[in-house]
Amino acid sequence: MKKNLLIALAVLIANALAITKIYAQDNKPQLIADETTISYLKNDAKIETDSEVIAMKLVNRFNQIIKRLTWTMKKDRHGSYKHYSFVINKEDAEIIKSWAKKEL
Repeated sequence: MKKNLLIALAVLIANALAITKIYAQDNKPQLIADETTISYLKNDAKIETDSEVIAMKLVNRFNQIIKRLTWTMKKDRHGSYKHYSFVINKEDAEIIKSWAKKEL
């Protein structure tokens, strides 16, 4: 009986934590350029793009302030492509947002 109660309690707590995490990530990505979005995390910001040209411009221009750069290969009906993801500080994200509006 106690074992079943503990399992049920653990499932309820896990569901509550999952729902909390979903609502914590409620910020919607904002479009800053063609195929390029920015979304804000707790302490950082994430820029995602499918354009290799834009990714290379970001790397060349803001190499010093990029905390993390990852890319993954994705595939759709048109073929495979790279999806780039940059993690930067929130303060630096505003600089990149204004730069993207002028340059991209």
